[in-house]
Amino acid sequence: MARGTRLDTPGAVHHVTARGIERRRIFRDDVDRRFYLEKLTRNFGKAEMRCFAWALMPNHVHLLVRTGPQPLSTVMQRLGTGYARYFNRRHRRVGHLFQGRYKSALMEEDEHLLAVLRYVHRNPLRAGIVDTLGALEEFPWTGHSVLMGRNCVSFQSVNTVLNHFAIEPVAARARLLEWMAVAEDPAKQSNRLLDTDRVTVTSGEPIHRDARILGREGFTNRVLGELDGSERAKRRLDRAWGIDGVISYVCAELGADPQRLVRGKRRRVETGARAAIAFLASRQLGISYVALAPRLGVTHSALSRLAERGSEIVRERHLTLT
Repeated sequence: MARGTRLDTPGAVHHVTARGIERRRIFRDDVDRRFYLEKLTRNFGKAEMRCFAWALMPNHVHLLVRTGPQPLSTVMQRLGTGYARYFNRRHRRVGHLFQGRYKSALMEEDEHLLAVLRYVHRNPLRAGIVDTLGALEEFPWTGHSVLMGRNCVSFQSVNTVLNHFAIEPVAARARLLEWMAVAEDPAKQSNRLLDTDRVTVTSGEPIHRDARILGREGFTNRVLGELDGSERAKRRLDRAWGIDGVISYVCAELGADPQRLVRGKRRRVETGARAAIAFLASRQLGISYVALAPRLGVTHSALSRLAERGSEIVRERHLTLT
C-alpha cells in the first residue's frame, strides 16, 4: 500500500517520534546523545524550525516542533540519515538504525500543546530512568532541564514556554514545577492523534490534557504566533485564494505573464512574480511546498530561497492577501 502524503505547512506544530529498529538502542552513551543534539542544533537552525520540547530515550526520540519554510520531512530525513551514518561508523555496524519513517502528529489548534510538552518531558520518569521530578531537573537529555535553567541548548524556545506561566523566570519555573508535579490522570488521556502519514484519525502517542492550568487556546496562540505575528490569523485567511488565486493576483499586480512562470523564456518580471508567489502562497496561506513547487517549476529545496527573495518584492510592491 502506498504511503500517504504528510500534512505539513510552514508554521505547523508537530509531535514527532523516531524509534530504533526492532526497539534497539539508538543511543549507547552520552557521546551519542551529544552528537544528536549537535545535529538538532545545526539542522533546526538551517531550517528555521523551533523546538518546544524534546526527550532522548534509549531507543526513541520525542520532539515537539514548529516547522519553518522547509518541510518537516526534509529536516527529519537529513537529521536521521546524518545520525545513522555517524552511529554505524562509530559502533561498527551496518543496516538501518531507525524503524521506518518518523511518526508525526499534527497538533490542531484545539490540542493542548503544553500537555504534550509535559508528556514528552516526563518520559524518563515513566520509564524509570529517573525517580523524582527533582532528578528530572538535572537530567540533561530532555528539554525540562533547559526550561529549569540547568542546561542550555540553542534550538529550544524556552521563553515561549516560561512566559505562559509568568513573565519573571523564577516565578515561571516555580509554577512550571507545580504543573509538572500533577499526576497524569489516565482517564484524561487521549490516544487519538492525526496520523500525518495517512491523513486519518488513528491511535498513536497519548496526549494528556489538563484544564486546571491551561486556557483552551492560550499556549497554542503563543506558539503559533511567536515569529510572524498571529499564525492563527494567517490560517483564517480566505483559503479560496488557493495557488491559482495567488498566481492571478501577483501576475496582474506585477504585469507578468502566468504562462511564462513555468515554461517558455522568462523575463525579469516573471522571475520576480515567481518569488512573490512563493512567499505569499507558502508564508501567508500555508500552501505546502509539495503543491507549490510544480506550479512554479522549481524544486522543494529551491522554494525556500525563492520565498526569501519574494519577501522583499512583496514589501516593496505592497502586495498582500489580507
